[in-house]
Amino acid sequence: MIKATFLSAATLGLILTAVTASASSELYIGGVSGTVLKEPSVGAILGYGFESRGKDFILGLEFELEYDSVKYPATPSATEDTHAYGVGMHVKAGYNIFSSLNAYALGGLKTQMFGNSSSSNSAENSNAGHGFGYGAGLEYSMSKSFAVAAEYRTYSMSALHLDYDVNMMDVLLKYKF
Repeated sequence: MIKATFLSAATLGLILTAVTASASSELYIGGVSGTVLKEPSVGAILGYGFESRGKDFILGLEFELEYDSVKYPATPSATEDTHAYGVGMHVKAGYNIFSSLNAYALGGLKTQMFGNSSSSNSAENSNAGHGFGYGAGLEYSMSKSFAVAAEYRTYSMSALHLDYDVNMMDVLLKYKF
């Protein structure tokens, strides 16, 4: 699964290189809220992306880092507080609805690691989940350089000892250059 995930990411990156070579760039930061392992989570996200725009269409590629505070299943009947660190890559395809409002779809890959230096759960410290996901978002441009966005994404993840879903809602502040 790990080889397939990274091979898919590399292939996707090569396909989009021609599109993103002449694209504008964006840097974004935001808050994340959702569920991981069917438990509530909150966190932060930092990303970098490329966008190529036609008259009304948008095509882009985004890379991001994520940190979440989550509960991990320490035993079948108990959870413990821990952290999840994620790395993702997404393709973005959208449409300009109004002059300042864009709607878009997302599809991509995510790797998520769980860890807590004080954890006694060796499975947690060695488990990394990999998966594919999709979502949608709205972006409002406040100026040529700044925009705000709201996104919903869901991922089907697979780790060594468990399969799980990640559902997340992001609120982002974007700087475009």
